[in-house]
Amino acid sequence: MLSRPPCKLDNAGSEPNHRHGIVMVLDWLEDQPGQTWQERWQASGIEQPGAAWRPVIKQWLHEHGLKAALRMPAAGLALTTLISADLLRPSVDWLAAGASRRGVLVRSTARIRDPQGFERLRELGASLQDVRSPNISAALCRGALILAAKGGTPTGITVGDVLELFETQAAVLQRMTSGTEVFYRLLHQLGALREAAPQNLREVRNLGQPTPEELIDRYGLRCRPVPDLLVGYLRERQPGWTTTA
Repeated sequence: MLSRPPCKLDNAGSEPNHRHGIVMVLDWLEDQPGQTWQERWQASGIEQPGAAWRPVIKQWLHEHGLKAALRMPAAGLALTTLISADLLRPSVDWLAAGASRRGVLVRSTARIRDPQGFERLRELGASLQDVRSPNISAALCRGALILAAKGGTPTGITVGDVLELFETQAAVLQRMTSGTEVFYRLLHQLGALREAAPQNLREVRNLGQPTPEELIDRYGLRCRPVPDLLVGYLRERQPGWTTTA
């Protein structure tokens, strides 16, 4: 399967190195403990250094008397192919850290997993006049990251998948990159997130928000007119009120 389309590269000149890279990565995985490719991946320790994973395979090559300089250039692309083909599912943390080149991951995942789904996401993004091109690219990247970690196709992405990725990116990168609302909107228009999903990200983030009464009760105010006054004020401010309590 890995030597045939859609895993095979379109560029015939690059395919031999790509194929050798896949064989090398699979040989490395076979040396790891476990019964499945996924178990071996998890046992290898390659995710611990995050984006700095290459020395793990370099060390293995050195231990086997193989020249890393000749073989490592093919390792990244080969690994991306194995992930896109759903042979491996890295953690969201590892992916969010930028361990896989994201442009390459998007192209590989789209080609192997669901060309029509990714093309539809692009078309939806292009049809929105208020959406900038970088945010469309970011949406495609986020879609590829989720599929790499969870499997499936874009239409199978859930609200939970989206929120997990956002939280992980914020924690790993120490910031939240732009385009989160665009990504959610495109997925909703694609038909992902399931029927009952809120139409926008703001509604999702407001789910489970305390009622005005619950919020005021946290402060144990004993004089009844005061809590009633505050509750009335907060109700007037809905739905846009937020809390940091």
